[in-house]
Amino acid sequence: MADINGSTVDGGGQNYGGLPAANLNDGDRDGIYNNGSGVDGQGSIAHTAGQAADQEMGVTIPSPALIGSVILFNRTDCCNARIDAGGSVPFTLNIYNGATLVYTQPYVFSQSIFISPAGNSSASGMVMPISPSVVGNHVQIVQHNNDYINLAELEAFSPTPEPASLTLFGLGALGLLARRR
Repeated sequence: MADINGSTVDGGGQNYGGLPAANLNDGDRDGIYNNGSGVDGQGSIAHTAGQAADQEMGVTIPSPALIGSVILFNRTDCCNARIDAGGSVPFTLNIYNGATLVYTQPYVFSQSIFISPAGNSSASGMVMPISPSVVGNHVQIVQHNNDYINLAELEAFSPTPEPASLTLFGLGALGLLARRR
């Protein structure tokens, strides 16, 4: 899979404690508030300014790309009432191509990736496969409870192409089967 990087936005355009939406796609998956430097030198997560229902954060890709999966890395050091590893807070993944919604799916957070690098940093992520893959240029998370939204990273990936040798082998095997009948 290839990571599709882009610029980031949050619905309110503000942030809490100097933690801007740009931290959402800066390559730092660390979910601890004060760890890392982020794009602003303050911390690794993106954090909205206030508490409200249906807050959003997203990544805008420079040009439309084929998206085969999205990974959301959560905040790991607090706030179980928000998008949490307990799976109690609903959110929606939306993918847009321009102004057109091309994919939407409701979720609750369910950890499928845990990374514990050196020191006290940690990353807790959820892989969301997109099947079939869609072409889009904006990936958005909408949190549905009445609280802050604070996330470590939002990454979109292009689908993994099947190696040409396997594709050719598969087509060759089908040809052999067809000839034997």
